[in-house]
Amino acid sequence: MQQQPPKAVFAPPGKLPPARLPKWLVVATGGAFGALLRLFITVLIPEEGPLVWSILGINVLGSALLGMLSVLVALKWSHRPRINLFWGVGVLGGFTTFSTVLVAVVAFPAEATLAQASASELWYAYLMAILYLLLNIVLSVVAAWLGTLATEAAMRRKAEGTNPAGGDGA
Repeated sequence: MQQQPPKAVFAPPGKLPPARLPKWLVVATGGAFGALLRLFITVLIPEEGPLVWSILGINVLGSALLGMLSVLVALKWSHRPRINLFWGVGVLGGFTTFSTVLVAVVAFPAEATLAQASASELWYAYLMAILYLLLNIVLSVVAAWLGTLATEAAMRRKAEGTNPAGGDGA
């Protein structure tokens, strides 16, 4: 009787169906990609000071994409839950970062205090910190809502057989 070789713990690339990957690995892989993408953008757009405006753009873009993804997952890919785990929880969760926003909100007035700023400079620091926080929250929520609406409209047009430029879609 011939012994069979032991089964490999890791399958060769392309041999393991994505649906069989553990959920934690799907999220972790997506999160790594998202975090690296965020780092790449912040390196491309260097900024000084605690209020990182590129993070505002990242959060707004990520929220819009998450709004779009939520519609696609609900209407088109509900049978593929790992799509949301990879793209929504992983990539876009790693890409957006509200913790950085909160650190900036605390750091900006703190830096002004440590620099022994005048009362008007300190008020300005607090005002900018609050504005930065509100902009991140409001613009991100609006972007998610608009992403949802745009994707729903596009799905309706596709279902009706029309294209956005007019015509019959043929």
